[in-house]
Amino acid sequence: ISVELYVSMNMSKHLRSLLTQLRSGILSLEIETGRYYGITREQRICKQCNLHVIENEQHFLFDCPKYITYRTALHNRLQEANLDDTKFTVKMEFLFSSCKIIITLAKYTEISLKHHA
Repeated sequence: ISVELYVSMNMSKHLRSLLTQLRSGILSLEIETGRYYGITREQRICKQCNLHVIENEQHFLFDCPKYITYRTALHNRLQEANLDDTKFTVKMEFLFSSCKIIITLAKYTEISLKHHA
């Protein structure tokens, strides 16, 4: 069994925890927290923007307008790799593929969640 790269990287326990939550689908987004309150999947709408879409990992990482200023570095990494218009799973695989990119992802996740109301 191989261990994901981010698990063995030299980063704070907090950042590693955020990446683990993101990777596991348990980050405190509406898609996850809504389950605890019995909210149907279709009603787990992002409260951070007015797009009226489900707040899931894809929306949080790539689409929510609230985080656009924090997303610049992450977006630039995807553009450099010509992955802007690819599937979510391909983007996620890329974002977890190298130390430099993982740090960018961790920092984006941390700063965005600090502004997550």
